[in-house]
Amino acid sequence: MDNDTRLDYCNRMIGEIATDLSQAYLQDGDFLSLYLGQISVPLQLSVFQPLFIELSVFLAHLLKQEDEELSNLLRTEAEETIQDSGHDKRASHQVVTRCISVG
Repeated sequence: MDNDTRLDYCNRMIGEIATDLSQAYLQDGDFLSLYLGQISVPLQLSVFQPLFIELSVFLAHLLKQEDEELSNLLRTEAEETIQDSGHDKRASHQVVTRCISVG
């Protein structure tokens, strides 16, 4: 399996986890409102992006020893996501690099 396929798989997995976490944060333990569709979509989306970035950086950190190339791809995508949200390029690189290097 090439790194593009693995990166797509990682992004799908991160997206699913971020979706589940954002729903869990917003429902306050009320599973019924999740199934009845009573969760605010704009609020859920506002929580999704920070969770997606955090999970991307966490997975990049975990993969750093095992697959450095895939870790770098995830790091680059996390930096681009931060930049797309309006933060400058240098700050996003510093934040992501600092988070991944911890440990």
